[in-house]
Amino acid sequence: MSVGKRIVKNTSVLATSHVLSKILYLVLILILTRYLGTDGFGLYSFALAYTMLFMPLTHMGMNSLLIREIARNRDQGQDVFSAIWPVFLSFSLLTMVVVNALALIISETNQERTVIGALSIFLVFDSWSRFCFAVFRGHERLEYEAVVNIAERVLIFFLTLFAWWQGYDIVLLMFLFAAAQVFKTGLGLFWVRRHFFHFSVRWDSQFVGKFLRESFPFLLFSMFGILSIRIDLIMLKYFFSDEIVGIYNTGRRIAESLYFVPEVLYSALFPALSALYFSERKKFNAIFQQSFQLMFAIALPITISLSMLAPAIIALLFEPAFFEGHIALSWLAINLGILFVKHICVATLGAVGKQREVARVMFLTVILNIMLNYMLIPQYGITGAGVATVIAETITFILILLLTRPVVGQAMFSKRLLRIALAAIAMGVSMFYIRDWNLFVVVVLGSIMYLVCLIMFKAFTVRQLLDLKQWIGR
Repeated sequence: MSVGKRIVKNTSVLATSHVLSKILYLVLILILTRYLGTDGFGLYSFALAYTMLFMPLTHMGMNSLLIREIARNRDQGQDVFSAIWPVFLSFSLLTMVVVNALALIISETNQERTVIGALSIFLVFDSWSRFCFAVFRGHERLEYEAVVNIAERVLIFFLTLFAWWQGYDIVLLMFLFAAAQVFKTGLGLFWVRRHFFHFSVRWDSQFVGKFLRESFPFLLFSMFGILSIRIDLIMLKYFFSDEIVGIYNTGRRIAESLYFVPEVLYSALFPALSALYFSERKKFNAIFQQSFQLMFAIALPITISLSMLAPAIIALLFEPAFFEGHIALSWLAINLGILFVKHICVATLGAVGKQREVARVMFLTVILNIMLNYMLIPQYGITGAGVATVIAETITFILILLLTRPVVGQAMFSKRLLRIALAAIAMGVSMFYIRDWNLFVVVVLGSIMYLVCLIMFKAFTVRQLLDLKQWIGR
């Protein structure tokens, strides 16, 4: 199968699974807000954000490096996996100990500590399943990851309904969530052994040391990435209460439900770009350009629509107590659009071995994000958290663009990007005048306007679509 067809196949498969998973997850959030209330949902939001801060320490950046190494030489996948999985297991268990030890110090109640303890089990098994996903992605067989993700979401959905029906408290619910991750990991390991390779323990201290050194930059930008998207929840909890965290997190969860779009393309692009950079630079640049333009065309209308329609969306989906979540959604929609395009650049830089440069950029912007949150949240609350996130992410994106430009050259910018922007602005203006209509009608008419403007402004022509089809077939 050609590179273009593999990317389209993997993107389509993973996108389909993520759409289904995110629909289930959004319904789950709607249930949780009613099941747990503002305080309970706030406790869940804080505990999950706190626990997930430690996710990078469970894998130490080895996941991304494993994908790259398998993509470049699939014959060595079994040896690499066998050598590093004991290290991965050790780090993940050590991380669980650290999570709970710190919780004993910083948590205010026994209930909060117990919820964090349950979610630390969730964290460990989730990290093990992601280790299996690295094998799937390295072999560009993302259909296995898709099935595992859907199965896990369905299981969590029904476990939540069962817990709600039985009247379980939040502690028991979190242990049910952890049980779902055990199932997810078991299914992932089963398919690694059945469809890819059998693995054993192959200790090679020299190889492991080298692998950890090379994975360290991946660890850093994974850690900085997690900090940049979780620090607002942590600091809202520090300055305010579980209730404010819960309200803010309704807007955040809607924005996060669309994170799968850049993540899916990243997952499909990273192994393909890793394999092409040293062998077929022309095709490498073509794939980057097509992906960058596509993500830009998707990001702009989503950002404008979410930001403009945030009050109507929150009012439709959540109880009145959560209405202020629309402030978070309005700001985080802007952040979402930036993330869409940034992911393409980060995938490209990681594929060509510039992960250290990315890590430095993300370190600087995480420090900026923390400082901005510290200055803005006490005075402006939810608005301050949103503004801090957008400013920090914008600066990150600019610096990442500067790093990417020398790698891809002229493939980054084109007149098509300007035409896409004009079409999105025209859509936004038209939606502004009808924003008080039925939400579904506004979204449909806005989408039609955007597509019509794309054609009118010649952002995409028939010839370009044929070129894209030809590129996919090569």
